[in-house]
Amino acid sequence: MPGLCAVVRAHGTSVEPLLGGMLARMSHYSWFTEARYLDPAGGTGVGVVALDHVSRDQMLFRPDADTVVVLDGELYDSDIERQRLKTAGVGFDGVGDAELFYRGWASERLAFVERLHGIFTAAIWNARTRELVVVTDRFGLRPAYVA
Repeated sequence: MPGLCAVVRAHGTSVEPLLGGMLARMSHYSWFTEARYLDPAGGTGVGVVALDHVSRDQMLFRPDADTVVVLDGELYDSDIERQRLKTAGVGFDGVGDAELFYRGWASERLAFVERLHGIFTAAIWNARTRELVVVTDRFGLRPAYVA
């Protein structure tokens, strides 16, 4: 079943085999699309499996060298939220939902997530602070696996 997964281990510990195994378990069909990010120095990996029609910019976003966002699912009110954030002075580089989620989280944290409508799971990894945030929609309809 498509979903999101994350692995956090001690610095310098290889997470690639465990992350690869988690993603393989979620990829039941050849038409699923996968995106992954590995931070070997930080001992962390995040990945997402989605249906093939989902583009990678909807799934994975890297605003800088320290942060990565993976998103699985759909944000129903993405146009409204993007416009609201732009009006508040938040800039965007692209049009993907993963970037929208990151920009909203960076500017408003939980207030942004609480306002969202959709079926989604997201993970934000900050290598500098070693913080992994995993959130899901209010009903938890998308799977999230963390080890």
